[in-house]
Amino acid sequence: MNTQNTTTPAKSTAASPKNSQIINGALLAYFLRKHRILLAVIAFCAAAYSVMIIALWPLFLDDAFQEGMESLAETFAAIAPDMDTGMFMMTLGQYLETQWLGVYWLPLAGAVLIVFAGKAIAGSISDGSLETICANPLKRVVYLNTIVVTLLIFSLVLSAATIVPLAALGPVFDAEMSVQTTAILLLAGWLIMFVFGLLVLAVSAWTRGVVLSAAVAVAFILVMIVLYVATPMVEFLEHLNPVNLLHWWGSAGIIDDGTAEPGLWIWLAVVGAITLAISYLGFLRRDLT
Repeated sequence: MNTQNTTTPAKSTAASPKNSQIINGALLAYFLRKHRILLAVIAFCAAAYSVMIIALWPLFLDDAFQEGMESLAETFAAIAPDMDTGMFMMTLGQYLETQWLGVYWLPLAGAVLIVFAGKAIAGSISDGSLETICANPLKRVVYLNTIVVTLLIFSLVLSAATIVPLAALGPVFDAEMSVQTTAILLLAGWLIMFVFGLLVLAVSAWTRGVVLSAAVAVAFILVMIVLYVATPMVEFLEHLNPVNLLHWWGSAGIIDDGTAEPGLWIWLAVVGAITLAISYLGFLRRDLT
């Protein structure tokens, strides 16, 4: 593959072999360069918030605070007997999940994936740039493969930026996590973020314009959050848990027990395969004009 420096991915792919590529290195570098500032800002914010949250953990170990939380749990248990009162931050895992890793982390850190995946297909078709790139020539499957690899890289950066500060500073603030727990949490966070990116990509492959694909992704996030928050109080919503990404994430269980539910890996594999298939089917068959 010709790796000479160029100003646009379209020109750099023109000299590439037609049949020997799985991903396009020049295009990958272009994606990383184009979104590096957004990725860096969000990763920095995630890391900074992780530092703040882990530093506040000793305050939640105070006896008076724990007694107050137990009283609050009893009050909610009286109002909603079916509610899981274990959600009231009695362990390190529950604290980190309710304050950061539960409903907040995925939509906030995942913003970069919404922007990238939305622009990569739907946005590029809308502005006409994708037709030019794929005509230079660059196989559609190579273009999509490169997007998937970029999502993997972005997801790893976001997961590491979030989890590494928690693990590194844990011993300082009486919140130590074992190497095994850290590794499982990092891997699960990486794959959760990656599958979320694939969900956005699947939407982008079938829609036109960044706004529409982003709107669908945001609506999906809102539905997940509502289900995650309401399920402990509304029993029949438990039937929807199998389709809720936040339910399977289960960061509290990983942190407290040092292991992840087997269903998490199965869910990630199944949903990842389905969304990949939808993305390839939609993109390889659609009109780029």
